[in-house]
Amino acid sequence: MSGPDGTRRGIKTQLNKIVLIPAITFLVLFVVLSVATVTQALVLRAAAAKSEEGSRLYAALVELQAERELALQYLADPSPEVLGLLRTQQAGTDEALAEIRLTEDDLAEADFRSALNQRETLRKDIAARRINRSEAHRGYSAIIAAGIDHYAIHSRKFGDGEAVATGGAFVQTMRTQETFAQADALIAGAQVAGELTEAERIMFSGLINELERRLNELRWALSEPAARYYAALAESTEWESMVASAGQIANWRPTEDPVFGGWSETLPTAVAVWDTDAVRVNETLVAMTEAQAQVTIETTQDASAQVFSTAIGGSILALFAGALAYGIASKTATRLTGRLSQLRQDTLDLARNELPDIVRRLEQGEEVDLQTQPRRLDYGNDEIGQVADAFNTAQRTAVAAAARQVEIRSGANRVFLALAYRDQSLLQRQLRLIDQIERQEEDPDLMDRLFQLDHLATRGRRNAENLIILAGGQPGRRWRSPIPLIDVLRSAVSETEDYARITVLPTPDVALLGQGVADVIHLFAELVENAARYSPPHTRVEVYSERVSKGVAVEVRDQGLGMSEESLAEANNLLAHPPEFDVVALGENVRLGLFVVARLAARHNIQVRLRSGPDGGTQAIVLIPDTLVVETPPDDLDLGPYEAERDNRSSASRTAPPAPPAVPAAPPVPEPASPAGTVSRDPNDPRPPLPKRQRQTHLAAPLRDAGAPDPSATQPAATPRRSSEEARRMMEAFHRGTRKGRESRATRSPESVTE
Repeated sequence: MSGPDGTRRGIKTQLNKIVLIPAITFLVLFVVLSVATVTQALVLRAAAAKSEEGSRLYAALVELQAERELALQYLADPSPEVLGLLRTQQAGTDEALAEIRLTEDDLAEADFRSALNQRETLRKDIAARRINRSEAHRGYSAIIAAGIDHYAIHSRKFGDGEAVATGGAFVQTMRTQETFAQADALIAGAQVAGELTEAERIMFSGLINELERRLNELRWALSEPAARYYAALAESTEWESMVASAGQIANWRPTEDPVFGGWSETLPTAVAVWDTDAVRVNETLVAMTEAQAQVTIETTQDASAQVFSTAIGGSILALFAGALAYGIASKTATRLTGRLSQLRQDTLDLARNELPDIVRRLEQGEEVDLQTQPRRLDYGNDEIGQVADAFNTAQRTAVAAAARQVEIRSGANRVFLALAYRDQSLLQRQLRLIDQIERQEEDPDLMDRLFQLDHLATRGRRNAENLIILAGGQPGRRWRSPIPLIDVLRSAVSETEDYARITVLPTPDVALLGQGVADVIHLFAELVENAARYSPPHTRVEVYSERVSKGVAVEVRDQGLGMSEESLAEANNLLAHPPEFDVVALGENVRLGLFVVARLAARHNIQVRLRSGPDGGTQAIVLIPDTLVVETPPDDLDLGPYEAERDNRSSASRTAPPAPPAVPAAPPVPEPASPAGTVSRDPNDPRPPLPKRQRQTHLAAPLRDAGAPDPSATQPAATPRRSSEEARRMMEAFHRGTRKGRESRATRSPESVTE
């Protein structure tokens, strides 16, 4: 083959042959077909807009009809009630007329605009009762007739035969309904006045005759939806009754009083029948008119769309002509397009299937031969082959970058683990040192600070465990036997900073298997601490649990400001699908606690979900599966010592910070600690000796060492008041018990875990 320059010129020439001839042919044909069709389409689109304007116009005319009827009633009976109804209707009429857009340069709208300008004068004359009912009737009817004439003129300019026909039928239906509305307004005014003048009777008779004529003409002009209303009207009993009443009213004559003489213009009984039937008949006529208006709108829109379709058809013809021209170059283009299509297919297969599989294997630690994978695309040495080689280079670079990223991530995880285990070991040594100092210290204030330091060190150890979990390692704490759920929750609460605000409500009599206790404690500690941190310091956080069909449901409730719907959705997605621990996964709003919860929940198939509370705040619902739950007899929970110590803590509030009712007095521990040290006493001290503390007095029965003293035998009887030394001793016992739930036998490496 020729060199690169010659090859590029050859491909360019072939592409010109493929594109140039069809493009020129298409352009010529498209210009010829588009000039006429686009012009007609614009005209029809304007007609469609005018049809929609006609529908709004008719709605305004119906409001004018209602105003006319109320005006005649007011002239017959100028009561405040009727005047109020009239003014309300006038406001509705003005609002409907405001929806109509009238242009200043349209001669067809000039008469209608002029008639509308007479509306205010007519209203003033009616309010002052300077005109009678007949004059008011003629004034409103003239305005409505001008509006119908205005639309009739525009409907003849639609530019499509079918659109003109449906528009004409719409005009006829408007005139028919207006004729009936005029007759109904006359009867409404006469009924309020209690008399029907001869002039009104003659006008009514003429309107009824005109109505019958228009209905007969309209019968064959209506479209299908409007024709159904016409048929329903003709077959209705209201129409038959109204026609009979109209005949009686039209033929009515004043009668002479045979006793006193004179003529009586008392209304005939047919007027009441008319008033009853007219409402239903008018509703049917209005619905028929609106249906015809909708048909007119659809017809004009369809005509406009058809013209645009014609333009598209012309384009298709142009494309067909271009396709004929394209056949001249098809033999040359087939080979090139076939190779390009195959290159695209192979590239997509690599990008969608092979490359993700290689990256997955690298992330799982499998060995991948980067010299042979991914497979190489071979398409020769021409331009297409060079494109394939470029894809090969890009793909191999991507795989190498992925492999390097996996190596960096693995190294970072190892560093995290090493640092975390070192911190964990140092913190455990610190906790033991604090423990020794606490056993020897007598000063209550200093003991309080030591307790705070103890608690901060425990939180620091949990943060170190967070790093271990994020790096994919296992924390050191392990239990062999099942631990009651109440002890697990109390231990989790004891690891939080604001434990005094947290209440653990009564729990079901169940226990958790030993292999899941450490992770569950850690999980609830993160949730409880998060709830306490993001809620006001004067509020409480409640931990509620119950037995459900699939395990145990635990709910952590706070009374904070809550989270937005978007934040809740993001957090629940993180909890349900823990991503890889990197900056991309965590985003800008880094919440390590939720990420740790997600990792721990996925490890034991625990479901965690956040939702907004009914009174604000956030609720975390945790479902512990049956695979981690075992039934525990009520006697195993040993809640007596916990309750006793809670009572004792209340009397020591002046020497140490108070503990909440739900803080565990007996959290689960992997192994009991060594016996507490003793403190010497001055023999000359006049104060009575302090009660001796018994180790594991308030520890739950399943967690005590063999031979531990019976709490009932060693616990002193409660006294109404205690000295500061007694309070200090009691708080020391409480904090010693909470710390045991946080101790771990493994502090230096994962291999030191107690199995």
